[in-house]
Amino acid sequence: MKLLPSILRCTAYRQLFRLFLAYSGFLSAQQTSPVVLSETVVSKDDGGTVTFQKVAPPATVPVTTPVLSEEQVAKMRERAAQKRMRVTVQARTFAGAGSELRFSAGSATSFRVWAAVNAGVLPGALTLEREGIFYDYLVIAVPAPLSMPFPADLRQARQILENKNGRGWELVSRADSPATDAARALDLLVAHLVDNKAALEAQHVRQQEALAASKAEEASRPPAAPSTPVVRFWTIQGGRAAAAANSKNSEGGAVSK
Repeated sequence: MKLLPSILRCTAYRQLFRLFLAYSGFLSAQQTSPVVLSETVVSKDDGGTVTFQKVAPPATVPVTTPVLSEEQVAKMRERAAQKRMRVTVQARTFAGAGSELRFSAGSATSFRVWAAVNAGVLPGALTLEREGIFYDYLVIAVPAPLSMPFPADLRQARQILENKNGRGWELVSRADSPATDAARALDLLVAHLVDNKAALEAQHVRQQEALAASKAEEASRPPAAPSTPVVRFWTIQGGRAAAAANSKNSEGGAVSK
């Protein structure tokens, strides 16, 4: 238990821990009067505590099955029947100039291009359709530091694109050879940025304003009282014995039925 305070400082472990607490809370609600066999209390950095209680196993553990509406089922079937491609875009934007895009679609190898568009106004996830194919884009965009010199390879690609009228995109490296499907997905995304420039910029401004307002509201709130959750768990009866029996029966390819 001495490791718990340091583990809880890790963001990933905190998220998993919250899920565990939520599930434990659900199970605890099903037990009217659990029999506590042992208890350990661990202090947290915020002044609160986490209490771990080992309890006697419940008579039954409820299992809930999610119920989907007919509309949800219809949408799932419609989506499953569609031809889709997952696309990942890592963008580095240069104010007033354009964006460097590291692009990968499907199983194709990633490649880098220069485009005279501001990819920073794209949402983190969007879907575009062309000729019956749905492209699901995951976009991660970051601005280049203002003090950063403009890279030479991007300058060359930008010059080539400007000589071609500045539209579309240009490969940063001549060694790259994007697949046809990946090139189509990139064409569609760049066209979307050009055709919807004003709407995307306005939407981006609204999102940034909403984010700033949310942060200001959160900062103005008084600090929350330290939480004191209780986590209840139990030992599954026969768990080790069953595992040992399964391991023994599986030796040599034999399967117990």
